[in-house]
Parts: sequence; structure tokens; C-alpha cells
Amino acid sequence: MNVAIIVTSLNSGGAERIAGLLSKELSKKYNVYLFLLDTTDIVYDYEGTIVDVGQSGPFYEYPIRKYKKLYNIEVAISFLEIMNFANIRSRGKERVIISERCVQSLIEPPFVSQTEKIKRYYDFADEIIACSEGVKYDLIKNYGIGSAITTIYNFIDKEKIYRLSRKGLPEEIAQFLGESKFFLNIGRLHEQKNQRRLILQFKIFRETDFNDTKLLILGSGLLLESLTAYIDELELENYIKIISYAENPFTFISHANSLILSSHYEGLPNVLLEAMLLGCPIIATDCLAGPRELLNDEFDYEKKYPKIEICKRGILVCDDKSEDYADTQYLARAMEIICKGEIRKEICKNQIQYMESYTNKKLIHKWVEAIEKKERKETDVLVAERCLLEEAKHIVIYGAGLVGKTCYLRLKDTFKIDSFIVSEWNDTNTKLFGIPICDISSFKAKATETAVIIGTGDIYQDEILDRLHREGFWNIVFPDIAPLSLDYYSDNEELDIQKELLIWAKLYLNEKADMIHPKTYNEKIQWLKLNDSTPIKSILADKVAVREYIQEKIGERYLVPLLGVWNSFDEINFDTLPTKFVLKCNHGSGMGVLVYDKTQIDYKKIKRQFDSWMQINYEYMSGFEMHYAGIKHRILAEVMLETEDGSDLKDYKVFVFHGKVKLIQVDLDRHHEHRRNLYTPEWEYLPYTILYPTAPEIVVERPECLEELIHLAEHLGEGFIHVRVDFYVLKEKIYFGEMTFTHGSGTEPFIPEKFGYEMGAWMDCS
Repeated sequence: MNVAIIVTSLNSGGAERIAGLLSKELSKKYNVYLFLLDTTDIVYDYEGTIVDVGQSGPFYEYPIRKYKKLYNIEVAISFLEIMNFANIRSRGKERVIISERCVQSLIEPPFVSQTEKIKRYYDFADEIIACSEGVKYDLIKNYGIGSAITTIYNFIDKEKIYRLSRKGLPEEIAQFLGESKFFLNIGRLHEQKNQRRLILQFKIFRETDFNDTKLLILGSGLLLESLTAYIDELELENYIKIISYAENPFTFISHANSLILSSHYEGLPNVLLEAMLLGCPIIATDCLAGPRELLNDEFDYEKKYPKIEICKRGILVCDDKSEDYADTQYLARAMEIICKGEIRKEICKNQIQYMESYTNKKLIHKWVEAIEKKERKETDVLVAERCLLEEAKHIVIYGAGLVGKTCYLRLKDTFKIDSFIVSEWNDTNTKLFGIPICDISSFKAKATETAVIIGTGDIYQDEILDRLHREGFWNIVFPDIAPLSLDYYSDNEELDIQKELLIWAKLYLNEKADMIHPKTYNEKIQWLKLNDSTPIKSILADKVAVREYIQEKIGERYLVPLLGVWNSFDEINFDTLPTKFVLKCNHGSGMGVLVYDKTQIDYKKIKRQFDSWMQINYEYMSGFEMHYAGIKHRILAEVMLETEDGSDLKDYKVFVFHGKVKLIQVDLDRHHEHRRNLYTPEWEYLPYTILYPTAPEIVVERPECLEELIHLAEHLGEGFIHVRVDFYVLKEKIYFGEMTFTHGSGTEPFIPEKFGYEMGAWMDCS
């Protein structure tokens, strides 16, 4: 069976660590693929095949859907909310399992869009795995989730914890502690973890007979500065130390007098499992969720506990606001109880007994049971949202930017869109694609019969949903639309290229762009994409295949020396390459690296980059440059061309129209302040701008080989309506760069605008 584990990364975070451990266990039984948004700096153990989904948020479902099909995924398991949403929305024939790791309802400030999507999406999952009964309780009570929810606790690496716990404390910490016992708190420095309350209650505790006890806080986060200042304010700097990072927290746990968890909310705190494994007494707030389950086998979250409850495996303390101001002192009292030692022995014995029966084998058995289930829901979230649109009397799109416009252009032939709406809009005469842009209030009276399509990215959705709800809009759709997504196009088996190119051009040029009777340079580039993608262009766009063409057409002496060609990164033998070279993919633009010293490069990082590039269908990368389709993806290395003084290598981009050179472009200082000068074939400076600003103060000398450049470009451009031929000139020796048939994909702005029309007139597209 092919199983996908979908998570953001494997470089930080509790959910990510659990995903890695799950992959190790499942790999013993299944073919496991880890779908990651970020494949860099992997620190957690894992097993299986890494799949680089790419950081294409917020539209993660497109690459995820593509890779689910590519690897024939039968069960897809996701961790963390954004990945859960994408897993559900990208659903095909596979069984979808999502994992919820935290109590969502108590997050402050609340994420409105996340709440909306949990309520809207989670019931479409085939199964939900909650990391604790408290998380399950939260999903049912506060989000109305009715799907099957199974509780499976977190894995724990007992052997590793035992091994690391035997090491001594760092010398600096040992000196700080001296002979003192210490309490320990582990967690990021965040309001959720509430270390501020702990610091205040510790000050109160020090007024007892145990005033030599100290407190260590292991954690990093935004509150480091304010918590440090608070410690100083309370004059506790000699008794409390914040350790921003600890590679081995287990040695701290094994030496601590007690572990204290002061959180407002959790999921299932792993640190409690680790403390119990090492027999370290625990004090924990009775927060939702986890502590009462682990410390007292109590799963009823409606049950009210006393302010201090001595449990089987630790002490629970109420999570009252009064504790934050020392109006009550329950946490300080719990510290005193632990220090008196009367219950320590019994707590430690119970902890160790509990952890003896807590095994990864039992947990993985539950995961396998969930994976092996055959039940699968037939309902689909995208179908449900389409039904909502079909039933609505009015449909509006919230947002008039790129995402909103894309929504309109994709949906206009299926649904009647009444309006674009925004939060505030006073100009009632403004229209976009012929329909009005209105203030949200103009539809308030029709709110109950109006469906609102969210036409913005994630960053604005909390504010938008909050406003919509206040105005009475509840029929909300998050459409199955990504703005011009590479993965959307690659994944679409019935792609209408002409229709999609028209959408793309209207978004990136303007809504009035004329593709039928083109006049401007950019419009005619779009026309060429549809009507002139001849097979020879695919050969010439291939950075490997074009070399043979250049050799036959103008001669091998114009080629940059080739060092090697490979079908994959893994085939490259770097030992055979010189210290400096250029490494690039052959099937598109912008997919290469300059290697100045191969002994200093990060091979893993470069491999991940090239493995990602090799998966790209470049024809869909930027506006349907279809002559890139069908190119066999390869990697090539060439000799690095360098000037003696280290300055930018001169790159002459020669624009050829119907076999005649009309324009030469020279790019300047591309790595710092990119500017671009334009010249006639007679080397007269043109005060025009194409995308980048011109640099009239920089005098680019007429190259001595100009006539040869023009001759070569015109010879190579014979038979084409338009091509841009690039050359490098080094010590007056000419090297061929590439042939480009769709400069800037036909989107670069012209200043003045009339120059775009002038260049368009150089092309006969009749």
C-alpha cells in the first residue's frame, strides 16, 4: 500500500517530529512518501521517500493532488491545519486521514478563517486522529465535528530519552544551580505556555522554607526579552534562568525536582510523557487538553476538579486568571507540596509503571487499524461548495486582486457573478470585466441568499471572514482555484490552453488585451504562443539539443564548452568537474546555479533544488510557453565564463523580427540594481524602458564585434516571425547563450506605451 504523510517540514515542531516517527514505523509495512512544503534542514528522523511539494501557498492542494496521483497514494495522512485542509481539498480516490494535534478553540487571538475551515472541511475526512481525548472533545463540542474521531497518543523514543538523560548538566547550568534543587519548565516562550504566571508563582513559593530552590525555563520565542525583564523586575535573576536552546532536554528532566507545565492549552504535551518515563514528578495546569488524562486517567472534560488535585502521577492545578495576579496561589502551593516529598515516591512509582505499558507498538497498531479501514466517504468538499453556488440567488467575489480576478475568469462561464465586493468602496461607477465593484454593505440586505467566494490569499482571510460574519454572510466558498498555478495546469488532463492563455493574458496584461487582433508586442507574443509553437522551437529551447543546431548553423566555436550532461542530479560525478562551473537544467529558464568553488557548496541543498526543478513542466511555468513541452529534462554543466576584473559578463540580447535585427538589449548590474539599456542595430541609445529602468548615465561601448553579432543573430533568426538570440562577449570572443521565442512571456511593461506598439508592428501575425 502507498501511504502519504503530509506535513509542512521535518525541521521543527512537535507535529512534524511525530510525522517523522510515524513514517519510520509505517515504512516497516507500507511504501511511505513524505509530502513536505519545506525540504531544507531536515533534523527529525524519518523513513520513506521525500516529495518536495513546494511552498506554493495558500494553494497547496494542487501539487498535493498531483503527487497523490503520481505515486498512486491509497491513504493520505496529514498533520497541522493547513495541510489537513489541503489533504481534504485535494482528495481523489484515496482514503483521507487528518491528525489534529492541539486544542484549537482556545488559541488567542482566534484564527477566524481556520475556525471556519475546520467546521467546513473536517467532516469530509474519512477519519480524524486526535492526539488526546481532550482534543477530540474540543472538536466535537466547539466545532460540531461528527466524523469518526480516534484518539492515538504520541510516539516516544524511550531508548533515546534514557540514553541522553544519563548525561550531566552543562557546566554553566551546574554552576548556576550549585547545590540547589530546581523546578523545570520546557516550552516555547509564548502566551500559551504562560511562563509569566510560573515566574510570579515561583516568587511566592520562595517565601516558604524551600527558598533555595531554583527554576530553569528551557525555551525560545518572542517573549524572551519581556520574560527576562520580568525576572529582573521581581529580583529573581539569581534564582531563575532562561535557557534559549537545549539540545538535550532529557538530562534536565532527569535532574529536576519537578517538571512544571503552566500552559493555558495543549494537545498532548510530550514533555509530560518524557518526565513520567524518567520518574520526574509533575505539576501541571488542568488545561484542555492532556494533563488530566496522563496524570489521572480522567477523560471526562465536563468534570470539575478541585483547585489543587493530587493525582496518581502528579499534581493538577486549576488554570484560573487569579493565578496570574497572585490573587490565588495554587501553583505555588503545589510546588511546596512536591518539595515536602511526602507523595514523591508514590507519584514516581506510578509514573514508571504507566510508561512501562506505554509502547509505540500499541500506538502503531492503532494507526494501522485506521489505515486499513475500507470505509470511505463519497461526499467531496469541492462538490459541496459547487452546490452552494448553484443554490445561491446571488454570487459575489470578495476581492478584486489577482486571486479575485482569477476566480471570476474561471467561473464566469459556469455561474453568473453579480459583483466584486470589498470592505470599503465609494466609487460606484467602477467596473472590472464589466461587472461592478461594490462595498460589502450593498449586499447586506441579501446576505442570506448570497454566496460569497473568497477571492484573496490566506493573509487577509481572518479580517474578511470576521467582517462577513458581522454583516450576516454565512454562505462562504473557498474556491478550487489557484491563480495561474503551475501545478493547476500540470494536473489538468483536459486543459483548454487557448482559454487558459486568454485568462492568463487578461490578468497579466489587462482585461482589454486583444488576442484575436493583436497590436502590441506583448499581445503578439501571446498570439505566437497559440499559433506558432512549431516543433523546431522545442529543439532550440532545449539547452542541450540546441548545441547541435548551433554547431551546424554557425559553428562549434561559438558554443560555451560543455562539461557534461546527465539525466538526474544523482548521476553527476562532481570529482570530474573543475572547481568553477555553471550547472543548469535544459528545459527552461532561471533553473541554474553558478558554482564558484565546488568544495564549498551545500550538495544536499543543491540536490533538493535540482530535484525540484527537474519535476517542473516549464511550459506551464509562466503563461503557456508550449514550445518547452516535450523536452527531455536533463542537467548540463558548462565552463564558467568570467571577466578578468570580476565585473558582470556582457550579455547582448538581440531581437530578430522576420530575419532582421531591430533591437539590442543590454542588462546591467543584474545582481544588485538591475537596469536595462536598449540600442538600435546602429548602436544608437533608445531612451525607452522594458520592465527594468534604463541607465542613460552608463555608457555601454559599441562592441567591436557588433556586425558579427548581428550577422549571427539574423542567420539564426531566419524563418521565424520573432526570436531573441542571446550572446556573451568575452575579450571580443562571441559565445552563444540561448534562443528565446517568448521574451518575458509577453508581459513586460513598456515605457512609453507607444514603444510596445512600435515593436508589435515589427511582427506580421496575419
